[in-house]
Amino acid sequence: MSSKSNAKELAKNTAIISIGKICTQLVSFLLLPVYTGILSTEEYGAVDLIITYTSLLLPIVTLQLEQAIFRFVIEKRENKKAISDVISSIYIISFATMFIFSIIFLGVSPLIHSQYKFYLFANLVANSFSSLMLQTARGLGKNGIYAFGSFLGTTLMVALNILFVVVFHMGADGMMYAHIIGATICGVYVFFALHIYEYIILRLPEIENIKRFLGYSLPLIPNQISWWILSASDRSVILWKMGVAYNGVYSIAGKFSNMYGIMYNIFNLSWTELISVHFHDDDREKAFSELQDMVVRLLMCIYLGIVSIMPFVFPVMINAKYEDAYYQIPILMLGIFFSAMIGVMSAYYIADKNTKVIAKTSMACAIINLVLDITLMPFIGLFAASIASAIAYFVMYIVRYIDINKRYGVKNSPKLLSILGGATVLVFVVYYYRNMVLCGICFLLVCAMSLIMNKKVIFGALQIVKNKIMRN
Repeated sequence: MSSKSNAKELAKNTAIISIGKICTQLVSFLLLPVYTGILSTEEYGAVDLIITYTSLLLPIVTLQLEQAIFRFVIEKRENKKAISDVISSIYIISFATMFIFSIIFLGVSPLIHSQYKFYLFANLVANSFSSLMLQTARGLGKNGIYAFGSFLGTTLMVALNILFVVVFHMGADGMMYAHIIGATICGVYVFFALHIYEYIILRLPEIENIKRFLGYSLPLIPNQISWWILSASDRSVILWKMGVAYNGVYSIAGKFSNMYGIMYNIFNLSWTELISVHFHDDDREKAFSELQDMVVRLLMCIYLGIVSIMPFVFPVMINAKYEDAYYQIPILMLGIFFSAMIGVMSAYYIADKNTKVIAKTSMACAIINLVLDITLMPFIGLFAASIASAIAYFVMYIVRYIDINKRYGVKNSPKLLSILGGATVLVFVVYYYRNMVLCGICFLLVCAMSLIMNKKVIFGALQIVKNKIMRN
């Protein structure tokens, strides 16, 4: 194994998964002026809370078994019978879990006094189904089907958002219909495209298999809940301390960091697969360290580039009533950058099937985030939420970086990390000063730094494109 061959494999898988997904997410992002112009801050805040609580409940409802599908199928790709055993067992457990959840929800629903409660239920069911299907596609190595399924679901969601919100003026109801239908169609497409029915055997799973799959997936539940606390408890505390309108403002500020997170998550799918496939190779320490330096350079430059261009983008994209969101963006971007760095390192735990370590570190940092939220919000308002998240992500990054280095020998260049710190301070100072000339100079400097630091990756990508054109 070499870092060069790994880089090509990583680039190929990322390119396949990225097709369509980035384009549709970009279209959705560009529709922000439409949404913020039509929807009130209260409506936008309500939709954001439904999506937020979906992400909280989803790992509990699914028991994170979709992650077990990916990890256990990936090592049995050449054995159809073994794949069938894994898929059948996990699907039956997942169906039983969803059935139990549905009964519990219907039982407690009379106690929930919200007009949106059944949207939450339907969104959970739809996303559970689509998530299970998509992770099955990843486990089987069908990245093309995964990519098109994601593309289909997201495209449909964006189109229906336009139809329901802009044309029919359905407000928050229309946005929720779009999310639910998009996720459902995505799952249905992947189910038939993979011919999942050929793998399913209707029989009770063996006790040993249940223990093995749940032993892997259950520690991921507190991990995912901790991530929810890190990324979404801010909104709950804002709702509690400041009101739903402020939640809408904070949600808009988070849209820009969310775009970065979406781009990283696409990359992380192929990154996790690569690490899992090559985890037991002899020269993994050197190869993974070199590859990780390359990844960190890319993530750092994209993060700094987004922050440095925001003074020009924000006034064009966002309605004036959301002006307060401007000041939260750099801090949220810093937090999501460290979140991405955490994801890069978490791939080693996934490859090693060491999910218990993931849960422990996530829970500790989630507590830090929640305590800082509640403590600081009465004094600094919305800044408490963004600062708390950034600090919590940074702490988790430090903890996992030290542990990953100790367990697997993977590390980053100290020089690279020093450049990250210095560049972040410079970009932040210019951003908050809001002098357009200085902002322009800062953006150009970030672009120049990005080209210099990533020239090998850029030239390599151009060479691949050139070779493709020459062959055609």
